[in-house]
Amino acid sequence: MNNIKFNQQLLIYEMLKRGIKVNVLDDENDIIKTKYKDHFEIIYGMDSSIMPHSIVRLINDKGFVKKNLVNCGITTPAGASFKAKNIEYIKKVFNVINGPVTVKTSLVKSCVFNNLKTEEELENALNNIMEKYGPDTKVVIEEYYNLKEYHIFINKNGDYVLNNHEEVNPDIINICMEVLKAFPGLPYADISIMTNSIFNIQTEESYQIIGISNIPNINIFGERKEIYKYIVDMIYPETLDLKEKVMIDDNIKKL
Repeated sequence: MNNIKFNQQLLIYEMLKRGIKVNVLDDENDIIKTKYKDHFEIIYGMDSSIMPHSIVRLINDKGFVKKNLVNCGITTPAGASFKAKNIEYIKKVFNVINGPVTVKTSLVKSCVFNNLKTEEELENALNNIMEKYGPDTKVVIEEYYNLKEYHIFINKNGDYVLNNHEEVNPDIINICMEVLKAFPGLPYADISIMTNSIFNIQTEESYQIIGISNIPNINIFGERKEIYKYIVDMIYPETLDLKEKVMIDDNIKKL
């Protein structure tokens, strides 16, 4: 199990605690087979049968996410998506926004340039992206906000974990639930939200949804084991009564 990513190790640990059998099929590609009574799953990374592949593809496209959030009436920074080589079109959006912008890759591993204030800075960022990923790489240009960023893991049951352990206004949770509903079939997500206060009721001007992922960011949440409890609750709801059952270490070492 040494090659399996840490967040999947936490998922496996939670399953073993509940008596769910785990068989590592391919540790280099994070593929496991799990079984509880007659319920089998093949899990790739963090994705099981409850996570539709089509939804994963869609939420990994930051340009589509932005369009869909706007269509659903959820506040997200103004912007658009282009191929990186379309510099002149991107400059036109920059001039329409008429203020600092963020430029980030849309489909590949996130590469982000914040607070770009001039066309020269914008062009340098685009050239950097093209040099690294190629001229046809899709990018998103959007209005830059200098607000505090939070990550909230939430599932459709309403269970949530805030990355910094602070209290949060229920209005923030309601917004995150609306984000989930905007992507039918999405059972849970790591949602990035910027706000001027996480303790207050939100308005369209006070917050921005800036990202969504089907995989909890291990660098943000660390060893927040509640996340993996909530995920297993959804994959194996029949084990809800076993969530506090702790298996002895020898059972875990059998992997």
